[in-house]
Amino acid sequence: MTREDIKNKQKSLRRYIRLLGYKDHVRDAKKAQRFLIIVHNYLWVEDLYYDQMLMNNKNIGKHLPLEEGITNVNNAIALFKKVYDPNHHVRSAIETLEDISDIRYFMNSLSKEEQNSLYDTLIIL
Repeated sequence: MTREDIKNKQKSLRRYIRLLGYKDHVRDAKKAQRFLIIVHNYLWVEDLYYDQMLMNNKNIGKHLPLEEGITNVNNAIALFKKVYDPNHHVRSAIETLEDISDIRYFMNSLSKEEQNSLYDTLIIL
């Protein structure tokens, strides 16, 4: 997976996130939206530390089966349910992100405010 692939995954995720944002009445839509924002931000970290993520099997891009031009909220919810499963690679990688020493070093270099802001987006709901 290249940097361009990661950027494309983020672009697709933004479509999912926007679609879910207009569907508050749909069961799990808000939770799905919040989790996909976490996935989107995780991809940013994956891009920044690509080699370390790959060596530690924490890369998630290849495990995201995203539809191009998604318009059906049920498909977005189905993706969320699939990757939110505790046994799925995506969720597992997100929950164990700090196991990578370079990531831990990066997090420690941030101010407390920056750290809290980043953690708020990476914490599992």
